[in-house]
Amino acid sequence: MQKGSMNTLLDSEINDMINGLQGESPRIRAGYAITMGEYRIQKFVDALIKTLDDEDAMVVGAAARSLGEIGDECAVPKLISTLDRFKNSNEMFKVERYAYGVLTKTIVYKTQSDDANLGIDTSDKEGKKIADAVTKVAQELDFELQKLGSRVHYEIMNALAKLGDYRAVTAIADLLSFPSEDPMPGYCEDSAISLSKLIDTMPNTETTLNAIQALEQQLISVSKERRSSIKYSWETANNQVRETLKAVIRKKRAIRKELNRSTGSLWERVFNRHC
Repeated sequence: MQKGSMNTLLDSEINDMINGLQGESPRIRAGYAITMGEYRIQKFVDALIKTLDDEDAMVVGAAARSLGEIGDECAVPKLISTLDRFKNSNEMFKVERYAYGVLTKTIVYKTQSDDANLGIDTSDKEGKKIADAVTKVAQELDFELQKLGSRVHYEIMNALAKLGDYRAVTAIADLLSFPSEDPMPGYCEDSAISLSKLIDTMPNTETTLNAIQALEQQLISVSKERRSSIKYSWETANNQVRETLKAVIRKKRAIRKELNRSTGSLWERVFNRHC
Protein backbone atom coordinates (compact mmCIF):
# COMPACT_ATOMS: atom_id res chain seq x y z
CA MET A 1 0.00 0.00 0.00
CA GLN A 2 1.28 3.45 -0.87
CA LYS A 3 2.17 5.47 2.17
CA GLY A 4 1.26 9.10 2.81
CA SER A 5 3.85 11.65 3.93
CA MET A 6 4.48 12.63 7.55
CA ASN A 7 2.04 15.53 7.17
CA THR A 8 -0.63 13.75 5.15
CA LEU A 9 -2.27 10.37 5.19
CA LEU A 10 -4.13 8.45 2.55
CA ASP A 11 -7.81 7.81 3.22
CA SER A 12 -7.05 4.12 3.66
CA GLU A 13 -4.43 4.91 6.30
CA ILE A 14 -6.84 7.23 8.11
CA ASN A 15 -9.48 4.49 8.16
CA ASP A 16 -6.96 1.95 9.43
CA MET A 17 -6.03 4.23 12.31
CA ILE A 18 -9.66 4.93 13.19
CA ASN A 19 -10.36 1.20 13.17
CA GLY A 20 -7.37 0.77 15.47
CA LEU A 21 -9.28 2.66 18.16
CA GLN A 22 -11.50 -0.43 18.42
CA GLY A 23 -8.56 -2.76 19.11
CA GLU A 24 -8.73 -5.32 21.89
CA SER A 25 -5.67 -4.04 23.77
CA PRO A 26 -5.98 -0.70 25.64
CA ARG A 27 -2.31 -0.07 24.90
CA ILE A 28 -2.95 -0.38 21.17
CA ARG A 29 -6.03 1.86 21.33
CA ALA A 30 -4.10 4.50 23.27
CA GLY A 31 -1.21 4.26 20.82
CA TYR A 32 -3.49 4.98 17.87
CA ALA A 33 -5.12 7.86 19.74
CA ILE A 34 -1.75 9.48 20.52
CA THR A 35 -0.57 9.08 16.93
CA MET A 36 -3.69 10.84 15.66
CA GLY A 37 -2.76 13.90 17.69
CA GLU A 38 0.67 13.96 16.11
CA TYR A 39 -0.87 14.17 12.63
CA ARG A 40 -3.46 16.81 13.67
CA ILE A 41 -5.90 15.69 11.00
CA GLN A 42 -9.48 16.96 11.25
CA LYS A 43 -10.93 13.62 10.15
CA PHE A 44 -9.77 12.07 13.43
CA VAL A 45 -11.82 14.39 15.65
CA ASP A 46 -15.14 12.50 15.62
CA ALA A 47 -13.43 9.17 16.29
CA LEU A 48 -11.40 10.65 19.17
CA ILE A 49 -14.52 12.21 20.69
CA LYS A 50 -16.19 8.79 20.70
CA THR A 51 -13.05 7.31 22.26
CA LEU A 52 -13.56 9.54 25.31
CA ASP A 53 -16.20 6.96 26.31
CA ASP A 54 -13.57 4.19 26.46
CA GLU A 55 -13.58 2.20 29.71
CA ASP A 56 -9.80 2.43 30.08
CA ALA A 57 -8.47 5.66 31.61
CA MET A 58 -5.24 5.41 29.60
CA VAL A 59 -7.17 5.46 26.33
CA VAL A 60 -9.35 8.37 27.48
CA GLY A 61 -6.25 10.35 28.46
CA ALA A 62 -4.66 9.68 25.07
CA ALA A 63 -7.80 10.75 23.21
CA ALA A 64 -8.11 13.93 25.27
CA ARG A 65 -4.48 14.85 24.66
CA SER A 66 -4.86 14.43 20.91
CA LEU A 67 -8.08 16.44 20.78
CA GLY A 68 -6.18 19.27 22.44
CA GLU A 69 -3.40 18.93 19.86
CA ILE A 70 -5.82 18.98 16.91
CA GLY A 71 -7.64 21.97 18.39
CA ASP A 72 -11.25 21.57 17.23
CA GLU A 73 -13.70 23.39 19.52
CA CYS A 74 -16.47 20.92 18.73
CA ALA A 75 -14.74 18.60 21.21
CA VAL A 76 -15.34 20.99 24.14
CA PRO A 77 -18.79 19.71 25.27
CA LYS A 78 -17.67 16.08 25.25
CA LEU A 79 -14.41 16.88 27.04
CA ILE A 80 -16.39 18.71 29.73
CA SER A 81 -18.86 15.84 30.17
CA THR A 82 -15.96 13.37 30.31
CA LEU A 83 -14.25 15.42 33.01
CA ASP A 84 -17.54 15.44 34.91
CA ARG A 85 -17.71 11.66 34.56
CA PHE A 86 -14.28 11.27 36.11
CA LYS A 87 -15.34 13.45 39.04
CA ASN A 88 -17.59 10.59 40.10
CA SER A 89 -16.23 9.11 43.32
CA ASN A 90 -16.09 5.59 41.87
CA GLU A 91 -14.24 6.79 38.78
CA MET A 92 -11.83 8.81 40.90
CA PHE A 93 -11.13 5.77 43.04
CA LYS A 94 -10.36 3.72 39.92
CA VAL A 95 -7.99 6.42 38.68
CA GLU A 96 -6.20 6.56 42.03
CA ARG A 97 -5.87 2.78 41.99
CA TYR A 98 -4.63 3.01 38.40
CA ALA A 99 -2.06 5.63 39.44
CA TYR A 100 -0.78 3.33 42.18
CA GLY A 101 -0.50 0.48 39.69
CA VAL A 102 1.50 2.62 37.27
CA LEU A 103 3.75 3.90 40.05
CA THR A 104 4.51 0.40 41.27
CA LYS A 105 4.57 -1.00 37.72
CA THR A 106 1.96 -3.58 38.70
CA ILE A 107 -0.19 -2.54 35.74
CA VAL A 108 1.40 -4.01 32.63
CA TYR A 109 -0.41 -4.39 29.33
CA LYS A 110 0.69 -7.12 26.95
CA THR A 111 3.05 -5.66 24.36
CA GLN A 112 3.86 -6.62 20.81
CA SER A 113 7.60 -6.43 21.40
CA ASP A 114 8.40 -10.10 21.87
CA ASP A 115 11.15 -11.64 19.78
CA ALA A 116 8.79 -13.39 17.38
CA ASN A 117 6.96 -10.21 16.45
CA LEU A 118 10.19 -8.28 16.10
CA GLY A 119 11.58 -10.88 13.76
CA ILE A 120 14.97 -10.72 15.42
CA ASP A 121 17.25 -13.75 15.31
CA THR A 122 18.18 -14.40 18.94
CA SER A 123 20.32 -17.46 18.20
CA ASP A 124 23.50 -15.39 18.53
CA LYS A 125 24.66 -12.91 21.15
CA GLU A 126 24.23 -9.81 18.98
CA GLY A 127 20.68 -10.74 18.03
CA LYS A 128 19.79 -11.40 21.66
CA LYS A 129 21.37 -8.09 22.70
CA ILE A 130 19.32 -6.18 20.11
CA ALA A 131 16.11 -7.98 21.10
CA ASP A 132 16.69 -7.18 24.79
CA ALA A 133 17.36 -3.51 23.99
CA VAL A 134 14.23 -3.18 21.86
CA THR A 135 12.11 -4.92 24.51
CA LYS A 136 13.43 -2.54 27.18
CA VAL A 137 12.59 0.49 25.05
CA ALA A 138 9.12 -0.90 24.34
CA GLN A 139 8.52 -1.42 28.06
CA GLU A 140 9.54 2.15 28.84
CA LEU A 141 7.21 3.44 26.13
CA ASP A 142 4.40 1.35 27.56
CA PHE A 143 5.06 2.79 31.01
CA GLU A 144 4.92 6.35 29.69
CA LEU A 145 1.74 5.55 27.76
CA GLN A 146 0.07 4.03 30.80
CA LYS A 147 0.76 7.17 32.85
CA LEU A 148 -1.90 8.82 30.69
CA GLY A 149 -4.42 6.87 32.74
CA SER A 150 -3.16 8.07 36.09
CA ARG A 151 -3.19 11.66 34.79
CA VAL A 152 -6.49 11.47 32.96
CA HIS A 153 -8.01 14.46 34.78
CA TYR A 154 -5.03 16.63 33.87
CA GLU A 155 -5.03 15.45 30.25
CA ILE A 156 -8.69 16.41 29.85
CA MET A 157 -8.24 19.78 31.58
CA ASN A 158 -5.11 20.54 29.57
CA ALA A 159 -6.95 19.78 26.32
CA LEU A 160 -9.74 22.16 27.34
CA ALA A 161 -7.15 24.80 28.24
CA LYS A 162 -5.64 24.60 24.75
CA LEU A 163 -9.07 25.08 23.18
CA GLY A 164 -9.62 28.33 25.10
CA ASP A 165 -13.39 28.02 25.51
CA TYR A 166 -15.08 29.90 28.37
CA ARG A 167 -17.40 26.93 28.99
CA ALA A 168 -14.46 25.00 30.40
CA VAL A 169 -13.81 27.43 33.26
CA THR A 170 -16.44 26.07 35.63
CA ALA A 171 -15.74 22.42 34.78
CA ILE A 172 -12.02 22.79 35.53
CA ALA A 173 -12.49 25.03 38.56
CA ASP A 174 -14.67 22.39 40.24
CA LEU A 175 -11.52 20.32 40.81
CA LEU A 176 -9.93 23.08 42.87
CA SER A 177 -11.67 21.66 45.92
CA PHE A 178 -13.18 18.40 44.69
CA PRO A 179 -14.09 16.03 46.20
CA SER A 180 -15.07 18.31 49.08
CA GLU A 181 -15.20 15.49 51.63
CA ASP A 182 -11.61 14.43 50.88
CA PRO A 183 -9.82 17.19 48.95
CA MET A 184 -6.55 16.23 47.28
CA PRO A 185 -3.71 18.68 46.58
CA GLY A 186 -2.84 17.01 43.26
CA TYR A 187 -6.25 17.68 41.75
CA CYS A 188 -6.24 21.24 43.09
CA GLU A 189 -2.79 21.96 41.65
CA ASP A 190 -3.58 20.44 38.24
CA SER A 191 -6.82 22.40 38.10
CA ALA A 192 -5.05 25.67 38.92
CA ILE A 193 -2.34 25.01 36.31
CA SER A 194 -4.93 24.24 33.64
CA LEU A 195 -6.95 27.32 34.53
CA SER A 196 -3.86 29.51 34.08
CA LYS A 197 -3.33 28.04 30.62
CA LEU A 198 -7.01 28.43 29.77
CA ILE A 199 -7.05 32.07 30.83
CA ASP A 200 -4.11 32.79 28.53
CA THR A 201 -5.82 31.21 25.52
CA MET A 202 -9.27 32.79 26.03
CA PRO A 203 -10.00 35.85 23.86
CA ASN A 204 -10.30 39.32 25.39
CA THR A 205 -14.08 39.52 25.26
CA GLU A 206 -17.00 40.41 27.52
CA THR A 207 -17.84 36.72 27.83
CA THR A 208 -14.34 35.92 29.05
CA LEU A 209 -14.49 38.81 31.52
CA ASN A 210 -17.71 37.48 33.03
CA ALA A 211 -16.33 33.95 33.26
CA ILE A 212 -13.09 34.90 35.01
CA GLN A 213 -14.75 37.31 37.43
CA ALA A 214 -16.74 34.39 38.83
CA LEU A 215 -13.56 32.30 38.85
CA GLU A 216 -11.73 35.00 40.78
CA GLN A 217 -14.10 34.70 43.72
CA GLN A 218 -13.72 30.93 43.73
CA LEU A 219 -9.92 31.19 43.73
CA ILE A 220 -10.01 33.67 46.61
CA SER A 221 -12.23 31.30 48.56
CA VAL A 222 -9.95 28.33 47.91
CA SER A 223 -6.81 30.30 48.81
CA LYS A 224 -8.35 31.23 52.17
CA GLU A 225 -9.29 27.71 53.16
CA ARG A 226 -7.41 26.50 56.24
CA ARG A 227 -5.73 23.13 55.89
CA SER A 228 -3.52 23.28 58.98
CA SER A 229 -3.43 19.51 59.48
CA ILE A 230 -2.09 18.95 55.96
CA LYS A 231 -0.38 22.31 55.46
CA TYR A 232 2.86 20.94 54.02
CA SER A 233 1.19 18.67 51.46
CA TRP A 234 -0.93 21.59 50.23
CA GLU A 235 1.89 24.11 49.95
CA THR A 236 2.55 23.64 46.21
CA ALA A 237 -1.14 23.55 45.36
CA ASN A 238 -1.86 26.71 47.36
CA ASN A 239 1.03 28.51 45.67
CA GLN A 240 -0.34 27.55 42.27
CA VAL A 241 -3.81 28.79 43.22
CA ARG A 242 -2.29 32.16 44.10
CA GLU A 243 -0.42 32.28 40.79
CA THR A 244 -3.65 31.51 38.94
CA LEU A 245 -5.39 34.29 40.84
CA LYS A 246 -2.68 36.68 39.64
CA ALA A 247 -3.27 35.45 36.08
CA VAL A 248 -6.98 36.24 36.44
CA ILE A 249 -6.21 39.78 37.59
CA ARG A 250 -3.81 40.32 34.69
CA LYS A 251 -6.40 39.02 32.23
CA LYS A 252 -9.11 41.26 33.66
CA ARG A 253 -6.80 44.24 33.35
CA ALA A 254 -6.01 43.41 29.71
CA ILE A 255 -9.68 42.90 28.79
CA ARG A 256 -10.82 46.10 30.50
CA LYS A 257 -8.11 48.04 28.72
CA GLU A 258 -9.11 46.58 25.36
CA LEU A 259 -12.81 47.25 26.03
CA ASN A 260 -12.07 50.74 27.39
CA ARG A 261 -13.37 49.86 30.85
CA SER A 262 -12.27 51.17 34.25
CA THR A 263 -9.23 49.50 35.78
CA GLY A 264 -11.25 48.09 38.68
CA SER A 265 -11.38 48.63 42.42
CA LEU A 266 -8.63 50.15 44.57
CA TRP A 267 -7.81 46.66 45.87
CA GLU A 268 -7.37 45.39 42.31
CA ARG A 269 -5.15 48.32 41.34
CA VAL A 270 -2.91 47.65 44.32
CA PHE A 271 -2.92 43.92 43.54
CA ASN A 272 -2.01 44.65 39.90
CA ARG A 273 1.23 46.30 40.96
CA HIS A 274 2.41 42.99 42.35
CA CYS A 275 1.33 40.83 39.35
